[in-house]
Amino acid sequence: MIRIFTPCFLCTVLFFTCPQPLYAGGGWPKKIKTATQTLSQTSAKTRTKIAAAVNTLNKRLSRKAAEAQPWQHSVFYIKPSWKMPVAGSGFVFQTNDQAEQKIFGFISAHITPVSLAKGEKFDVVFLNGKKPLTVRAELLLRGTSFRLDAALIRFEPTAEFLEFVKPFSLNERKVVPWATLSAVGYARQEPSLSPNRKVKILNPSLITTSYTLERHKRAGFCGSPLLNAQGEVVGLHCGSLTEDFPPHRPSLLPKGQNLWPVNNYSQRVSFAVPARLLGDLVRAYHQGGSFKRPILWDSLTVAEIDVNEHIENITVFYSNSDNLLQSEPLWLADKEPFLNELNLRETFDHPNIQGIMIMVQSAPRADKTCLRRTYVTDLNSGITDVSEETVCN
Repeated sequence: MIRIFTPCFLCTVLFFTCPQPLYAGGGWPKKIKTATQTLSQTSAKTRTKIAAAVNTLNKRLSRKAAEAQPWQHSVFYIKPSWKMPVAGSGFVFQTNDQAEQKIFGFISAHITPVSLAKGEKFDVVFLNGKKPLTVRAELLLRGTSFRLDAALIRFEPTAEFLEFVKPFSLNERKVVPWATLSAVGYARQEPSLSPNRKVKILNPSLITTSYTLERHKRAGFCGSPLLNAQGEVVGLHCGSLTEDFPPHRPSLLPKGQNLWPVNNYSQRVSFAVPARLLGDLVRAYHQGGSFKRPILWDSLTVAEIDVNEHIENITVFYSNSDNLLQSEPLWLADKEPFLNELNLRETFDHPNIQGIMIMVQSAPRADKTCLRRTYVTDLNSGITDVSEETVCN
């Protein structure tokens, strides 16, 4: 039997990279080390070049895919104007209500100025291939940028629009933890895809996901739909955060402190309004502009919150080791991603909490005033006192 020996890959590399043949004798360890380092450096450079080429190719494919996808029949952008000075995205969806127009749209509330009153109209732009299709839209109802950061709109039902548009459907069921989602929209009025959005934190009023889009490329993406694998809308993209961003509401922080726990869960995250709250905005529209949800402590209702309101402040009262009643405010800029309105107890660590005070505040009105309600609850008796006042924004 004849055996044929095939030289290994490393031996081949050593043969061609060593200055002297391996059989010349002497200096083998040094020659092997030199050849290995050469191979390692070559591999690293090759990997870098391949990675750069793949990244460039992915960007080109992503752009072509974005331009070819049918979601352009469902997603639009807002061109800045004197009525709508901030760029943004939005999407069309369909309801099952037979009594009203079925086709509505959502945009982000924070891009709509206070001066834009209910019933006022503005232009939105769809891309029909590369040709823009401008449609008149009307503001119906607006949430608040601190909680339900969305505004409900409807469109002028022209024949061209109705023939072109393909609405999304809302999926109000709870998103599965650690699910992978995607978003589509317009960044700087260019079609943009944001795939592989990993769910980081879930609570009833906010979805926090990973976000890889570079900061300077994000302008105008707010209002984009967050989609599940079935292409259903599970949320509305309303903002993002990087390690160099300030907290959303620095006025709520103690002086000299930055409690935003960005490094606890990611250095790049984005936020989305859950479809459950988007559905509340639709229900509020059909019920005269109001749809309140309870805020719970275990199963006890300690406050109510409407679609255009947010929690301004929470203070708990607890007994210390000397059985003295003390208070502690909850700095919302630190806790907002983790705040569970369906059970506030999960947010606090104190075991001897006796009472809770919650301030709920509306979005600014046209006269720049806000309505504030204060709920004070004795958790032992379950009795809640409510007061109301008008405050300046």
